[in-house]
Amino acid sequence: MNTVLNQAKIQAIRKRSTFPFPAYTSPDPRPRATVSDEVFNELVDELFTPFPRSDQRGKGFDYLLGLLYTPGRKSIRNMATLFGDAAVGQSLHHFICSSTWEWEPVRQRLARYLGRRTTPRAWVVRPLVIPKGGRHSVGVVRYYSDTEGQVINAQRAVGVWLASDQAC
Repeated sequence: MNTVLNQAKIQAIRKRSTFPFPAYTSPDPRPRATVSDEVFNELVDELFTPFPRSDQRGKGFDYLLGLLYTPGRKSIRNMATLFGDAAVGQSLHHFICSSTWEWEPVRQRLARYLGRRTTPRAWVVRPLVIPKGGRHSVGVVRYYSDTEGQVINAQRAVGVWLASDQAC
């Protein structure tokens, strides 16, 4: 992949990812993680270089940028806003939803990468409640939320996180 063009794209996205962000109305009070160019480039190489098509590698690069630099909800629409181009949103949607690449090898390469970069201190397994505004998402149920103090529409899931003393 063209490192000079990629570095320019990374710098432009970093500038645009600061608040105020049009698709995100309230700033997240948690500190935002930063990723060094070295780590970002290692991840891109590890995850997407095996893709047979250059357009897939490019969209993988854009998707990773979107995941790391889009504040708030990591939707394709919010990522497209970060890039400032609606066509990027459509191409990212096709990359995720209908491209010919297999997600399992990407997940395996990510796990191997993290295994080389850090030693897990703990695995955090925790139930999640994902509030939903409507009833059209898959798996939405009525759920009493202690934090909300009321019954809400939500999806329930389980998340697994790697916790360590060092940042990757």
